[in-house]
Amino acid sequence: MNVLAVSISFLALCIALFAFYWNSIRRPRYSCAPLRFVHIAHPQSSEGGALCPCICLPLVISNKGALNGVINHLYAKLRSGEDHSFAFWAHYEGEAAPSLGTDLWREHVKAFSVKAGSSVMKYIWFIAEQPSFRFRAGQYILSVFAVADSNNKPKFLVKKRLHFKNDFPVGKSNWFGSMYSSDAIVINVPDEIS
Repeated sequence: MNVLAVSISFLALCIALFAFYWNSIRRPRYSCAPLRFVHIAHPQSSEGGALCPCICLPLVISNKGALNGVINHLYAKLRSGEDHSFAFWAHYEGEAAPSLGTDLWREHVKAFSVKAGSSVMKYIWFIAEQPSFRFRAGQYILSVFAVADSNNKPKFLVKKRLHFKNDFPVGKSNWFGSMYSSDAIVINVPDEIS
């Protein structure tokens, strides 16, 4: 009889400890909803020169942990083939395209919090690390990472295949949105802006 009582008490203690961990001290765990579309831009400055290539992503970031978390920084990698990888840094936040007079390099996305068990929606503009980067026709893999909380190790958020049917024009002031897709996002630049 005592063995049964001790076993039940031990099981209840284990369940209570697990529930305490799960509801109170579990670290933030981030995930991101799948990307359904991206905006690609290679605008022209107000002085007439070409600005750096940009990618705007609508990110829905969720925190599945029990503690509130802070996203300090975001960046993206665009990979074509096995050995070509290009970095894009988060520099502007907002659904609307930045105005041509905006110095995007001086803007930075401020750190933001994601409460435990909730999500936030952000439109983030990522700017190419290399101003000479060009969106060329071909297949790419776009991956987004977050540097969060006090840990400097990047956390993977989301990945999406992009397929450019043709080269994206350089120095155009047009901001161009891509097509929606669940598998790969196909970007076909209309003739009138190429």
